[in-house]
Amino acid sequence: LLIEGGAGPERFVAVALPRSAELVIALLAVLKTGAAYVPIDPEYPADRIAYILADADPMCVITGLGAEGVLPADSAQVLLDDPATRKALDTRASGDLTDAERLAPLHAGAPAYVIYTSGSTGRPKGVVVEHR
Repeated sequence: LLIEGGAGPERFVAVALPRSAELVIALLAVLKTGAAYVPIDPEYPADRIAYILADADPMCVITGLGAEGVLPADSAQVLLDDPATRKALDTRASGDLTDAERLAPLHAGAPAYVIYTSGSTGRPKGVVVEHR
């Protein structure tokens, strides 16, 4: 689903899930596409979430039905616990992706994830961490 939506190297995918097995699975799924993940705690204040999403400009947000209310309405969302998403995932093959299956080849200098600072001295700042 992520690759079909445009996820790949040099692209960002936000993940707004509580600490859980689903969070780890979502992070690994994003990394498999070659995209970088942007972790967002669904417990963050709505204005912080909105700022991070506007700043990082992810192609979509992986979340669950319980967290969708804290996300801006205009964000493209993949709802993991939505029956339609589950059905779509069940029809896809799982396994390792090759560079040929990704939208672009993955290289060591590509972003792996973006972590935001606490913003204690102003607005949070995104720090891009590469695969190397």
